[in-house]
Amino acid sequence: MTDAAGVVGGVICVALLGLAVLAVLWGRRVRRRQWDRTQTWAQQHGWAAIPRPPVDWWRRLPGANPRGITLMLSGAIRERPVHVAAYEVTDVSFDAQGGTTSNTNHYTVVVTSLSRPLPEIVVEPRRGLSKLKNKVAGPGNAGSGDPAFDRDFRIRTSAPHTVAHWCTPEVRAAHVSGHVLLPWSVQGRELLHYARGAVELTSVISYASSLVWLAELIDSGGARER
Repeated sequence: MTDAAGVVGGVICVALLGLAVLAVLWGRRVRRRQWDRTQTWAQQHGWAAIPRPPVDWWRRLPGANPRGITLMLSGAIRERPVHVAAYEVTDVSFDAQGGTTSNTNHYTVVVTSLSRPLPEIVVEPRRGLSKLKNKVAGPGNAGSGDPAFDRDFRIRTSAPHTVAHWCTPEVRAAHVSGHVLLPWSVQGRELLHYARGAVELTSVISYASSLVWLAELIDSGGARER
């Protein structure tokens, strides 16, 4: 009986090893197909597809994974450079029995350039307790002075005194009307937005165009048609 159990155990181990190898090979094949589709899309649209680009945007993204930017598509919209990148970060949680569970989260990152550098800025929606706190204790890090804007959006910046220069009535109105990608941040001339979900090639142009429109709005201080 013991020998039979050992044989069965060996067969199971070999089978599991074979399945693991097949899973690795299948994963490589899927990634290769995805890369081929991405390159084809880039060539058709006059963009460039770059694997693992040497950028530091990960510092501004959830989890701050230095190897998280796996792919970047680079092009131009209305003569403004724009990049759409794939970012991933794996969360690990521990249970009461000492086991671990990992979950990889995927994000789409969009970056474009402003015409002039600005102080560090983060604009994000207020939710739940943040909205309640704002009603009780004021707008938080930096307020715009517009109650409708400050109720629903939070500004974090290294230079609160400059908010009025870039957070114009047109910029605030665009946020209140729901036309702005959130959250967004600025470092120097780089305007960045991220959202949960893998990069969808069919949405790259429209997604990037929305951030370019926000950059134009911030640069001009006036409204532009979308």
